Amino acid sequence: MASKSKSEVWGYFEKDILTNEATCLYCKKTYQTSGNTSNLWNHIKKVHNIENEKGTLSTADTVSLSSMSAMSSSGDFQESESASHERKQKVLVLDSYFYKTSTQKKKEIDNLVIDMITLDMQPLSIVGDVGFQQLINKLDPHYKLPSKTQVKEVLLPRRYNEVKIKLKQILEGDVATQWNSTYLMIQRILQIGDSLTVAILNIKSDYTPLSLEEKLNLKELIKTLEIFFHAPEIISGDYVTSSLVVPIVTGMYTKLNEVERNLTDSGSEISKKFLAQIRNQLDKRLACFEAKTIPKLACLLDPRFKTLAFKNKDNSLNGQACI
Repeated sequence: MASKSKSEVWGYFEKDILTNEATCLYCKKTYQTSGNTSNLWNHIKKVHNIENEKGTLSTADTVSLSSMSAMSSSGDFQESESASHERKQKVLVLDSYFYKTSTQKKKEIDNLVIDMITLDMQPLSIVGDVGFQQLINKLDPHYKLPSKTQVKEVLLPRRYNEVKIKLKQILEGDVATQWNSTYLMIQRILQIGDSLTVAILNIKSDYTPLSLEEKLNLKELIKTLEIFFHAPEIISGDYVTSSLVVPIVTGMYTKLNEVERNLTDSGSEISKKFLAQIRNQLDKRLACFEAKTIPKLACLLDPRFKTLAFKNKDNSLNGQACI
């Protein structure tokens, strides 16, 4: 006799013929069933956003995979060819429901799981814990947790290499041909100095950790260097920047005055000498731009600045006379 045509909904559920219960393959929710599949379709539409498709699957009556496994292992039941075929179909349907391994979404969530394991010192076996699996399934039913073996042999080494590359990029050096490298190097040292010291001590290097006084000096020096780090970024933009020359130079003087006031009482001698040298170079190299014709006129004609950006009012008046 030909096998009875069966609703496609059974591609998403397992049916236990002993209890007449249908268990969702995705979230393991159980429903009582007595031939009517409406409640099953409602479940996969509302919970898993799967629409009913036309056509039916021609297979033998469904039996619970868990029941089949138990009966087969005890020798009381041998899986039929049709039941085996049906189980394979269910596996294919289930696999198509989850994110594919190559998708960006899958990789992002995998990385978050690995980060949680490493940051919180969780055991690798957490991916097999029922409670954690239920939580992940509730948050994103399309995401399938990796196995403990996958975490250990694939995901953890991959994440380690990714983080290692990022850390190498974070560590900046002082490069003579790059004027802003000193600022970046000091900034990174202050950001990751403690971690860097611990790491170097663990490998028994000859590196001598920075003293408290040296760290305080660096914190003061970087306040001055920061002024000269941001100014070129602004002046090197793709937009029209000639009218920004005078305001930027004036702003640099204003910032230097602020740093100098903060160093008056508590600043170290090194920081004060460095600031004095910087101000001397600023006077020699940049103060003259306010008197030059093109930067002066460009600033006056820019409605954002006009005469407000000039440090010396005589330069502003001379520019207005030229217009």
